Amino acid sequence: MKVNVPLMTDVMTSSPTDEITAWLDADPDPDTYAELADLVERDPAAAVRRFESRLTFGTAGLRGPLGAGPNHMNRVIVRMAAWALGTRLRADHASGLVVVGFDARPNSREFAIDSARVLVELGLTAEVLDEVVPTPVLAHSVIDRGAIGGVMVTASHNPPSDNGYKVYWGDGAQIIPPIDREIEQLIGSRGPLSESELADADVSVMVSAHDRIDAYLDSVVSRVPGAGTTLVRSVYTPLHGVGGPTLLDAFERRGLAAPIVVTEQFEPDGSFPTVSLPNPEEHGALDLAIATAEASACDLILANDPDADRLGVAVRRDGAWRTLTGDEIGTLIGDHLLRAGTGQDRVVACSFVSSTALDRVAAHHGVQIRRTLSGFKWIIRPVIDEPNLQYVFGYEEALGFAASPLVRDKDGITAAVILVELASGLAAENADLVDRLDEIAQRDGLVMTRPVSVRYDDDAAAVTALMAQLRSEPPTMMASYSVAIDDWLNHADPADIVTLDLGEAGQVLIRPSGTEPKIKAYIEATIDTVTDIATARSTLTARIDIIATAVSDLLTR
Repeated sequence: MKVNVPLMTDVMTSSPTDEITAWLDADPDPDTYAELADLVERDPAAAVRRFESRLTFGTAGLRGPLGAGPNHMNRVIVRMAAWALGTRLRADHASGLVVVGFDARPNSREFAIDSARVLVELGLTAEVLDEVVPTPVLAHSVIDRGAIGGVMVTASHNPPSDNGYKVYWGDGAQIIPPIDREIEQLIGSRGPLSESELADADVSVMVSAHDRIDAYLDSVVSRVPGAGTTLVRSVYTPLHGVGGPTLLDAFERRGLAAPIVVTEQFEPDGSFPTVSLPNPEEHGALDLAIATAEASACDLILANDPDADRLGVAVRRDGAWRTLTGDEIGTLIGDHLLRAGTGQDRVVACSFVSSTALDRVAAHHGVQIRRTLSGFKWIIRPVIDEPNLQYVFGYEEALGFAASPLVRDKDGITAAVILVELASGLAAENADLVDRLDEIAQRDGLVMTRPVSVRYDDDAAAVTALMAQLRSEPPTMMASYSVAIDDWLNHADPADIVTLDLGEAGQVLIRPSGTEPKIKAYIEATIDTVTDIATARSTLTARIDIIATAVSDLLTR
């Protein structure tokens, strides 16, 4: 039941009152309706500011804080996005199926059902998975069900206040240009949808999430190479996300011993009560997992992010816990899968901001590698664009890994299975994951990386301003190293990336995040010939420490 709309005050005589009124008339959510109506009465200028911008449909669809108005995630903006998606799909297809999944964040279920109702009214068929599912399950369903598109309602590892809307095309991958721009233009071409533009709420569009999870486990997890034995004790946390039951089922099907779960974080909870940021990369995110591992004498920690498309890993080493970087995990999985197969027609892939260690691994195994722009919509492209090749593995340094051409996005559950089986095989040789990293370094050369990121939650515009300043006033020195600048906006395929080339000392790639108000920097340093691995690691660690301090200063100037 809607609350009464307060009258606009004189302060708003030059404001977009018609737009605000139309938004209120279309808002089916009593909470966001009341939020905006209260702003109109109490702080009209703040209400107007809500309409000065709109969430942009970009890198991963929509993503932003929950709340009223077009610059927040809510049912009105989601309905507009679903209409734009459906309209764009109808341009290519007279009919077809769109599969819709959702996670446990607030309003995710409502966003999914609203999307299905809009799509059905446009003449498409929609299936909404009836329970929360991991993102890799939804991504697999697009291919498995022969759908022309897919939607996953999730903000992945974003802050608890956020939600998001990720879109897949009929090839099973996230949308790429120009489709994303076309959908964005369609959203901007119209106002909010009225209730008459949605099909009736009909439970017949709901399908069994359990069946979709079974199909994913049968055709993806069951087919990755591995021994199916467990010689390491592991702890697992889904960080209050939706991956827990599916991961436990995956372990059982592979014959792996169930990990000890972090009970405080196992049940889905979109408020994420034990972490400030539900991202395995963030400082403190693994604290409860480490405490659980210490209490249960486990040597390996696995952590999914809330939609289970990412995997974090920590290893007990000499009585302390070492958190592996995304580059280290990617190197381990890539080498492991290439050891398990044959053929020069195999290909692996990673983003430009990921370590060059995978290039060296690929060269050792005599296979091809593709380096791409950031984002799995690019990393997975060899599956789609080069079907004559065997796609073995792709990764990005932000803990995203893909080991099956049937899931054309990040898959933290399959990656966890592979890591446990790799660790178990190494344990049989009295070795661990760090030993394997050392072995690869002595074989291929040592590559060490470190990410540095700075958030600008209170001033998102600072991201654009800082990238512009970096280009207009580039540093000539970083610590004691001379700097040469490579601006990727000048490349044949432009990208918002700046490389700081430090010569033999290494390099730093800097780019804005596509989904959060942050700038990310990627430091890499190498030693091509390693005789003493401990000395080589110490040398590069000291060098990266110096560079990281300089990068932090640069990004906060």
